[in-house]
Amino acid sequence: MTKKKSFVSFLAIFALALLIGFTTYQSSEAASKKSAGDSAPKKASPQWSYSGKGGPSHWGSLKAEYTACSKGTRQSPINISKALGTELGPLKFKYRKSLSLTILNNGHAIQINQRKGSVLHLDGTEYDLLQIHFHSPSEHTIDNKSYPMEAHFVHRDKDGNLAVVGLMIGVGSHNTALDTIWPVLPKTKSKAKLNIKYEIAKLLPAGKSYYRYAGSLTTPPCTESVTWLVLKDTIEISKDQLKSYRNILNKTNRPIQKRNNRLILD
Repeated sequence: MTKKKSFVSFLAIFALALLIGFTTYQSSEAASKKSAGDSAPKKASPQWSYSGKGGPSHWGSLKAEYTACSKGTRQSPINISKALGTELGPLKFKYRKSLSLTILNNGHAIQINQRKGSVLHLDGTEYDLLQIHFHSPSEHTIDNKSYPMEAHFVHRDKDGNLAVVGLMIGVGSHNTALDTIWPVLPKTKSKAKLNIKYEIAKLLPAGKSYYRYAGSLTTPPCTESVTWLVLKDTIEISKDQLKSYRNILNKTNRPIQKRNNRLILD
């Protein structure tokens, strides 16, 4: 009888040991799987670009902060047409001469950052010129006409409001205003501060009449409430100057966006 009881006790202990071992194994395996899952690299979202999976039609879904690119109702660029004639206040440019410049290639555009001191006066408000960058071909069209390039002069007032001047660039005569800048265009993604004299005001056309409308940034995050001032007069660059730029960056324009009954003032 004692032997039988001992055998039964042995079986009970053996079964309990098996149960504990199996439970421990399951917990360990689950933890291992969880750890492996946590350490597995997450698939990165595509970076925004002008083509492919990161192209303009996908911008709004790349990041939550890019939602305006697909959901916004005042997006840029647009086709400038059927403008409403009115008396627009003059654009008063007071751009300083510079002895140095910071120029960068961000992979999307060539950008020239500006030192404080160059301003635009519009409707009694002073806007600081932050930077100038280029798109090729143009982003805006005028009466459905596209241009080989477009320059954007980005300004901001003390409250953070943006005013961007759009300048259409055609092909024709050599433009001497770019002689100090074009030779140092970064050919790859990079940033450099250079001791070069230049006068950015010389890039502006003689006439300063313009179209005005409410739009957005033309690149992610496509922020709206941007005042767009698209100059009517254009400037020219030579074929060689255009080629020099396009050898570095080309097809960097967002497609035309819906006007959505916005007024364009003339």
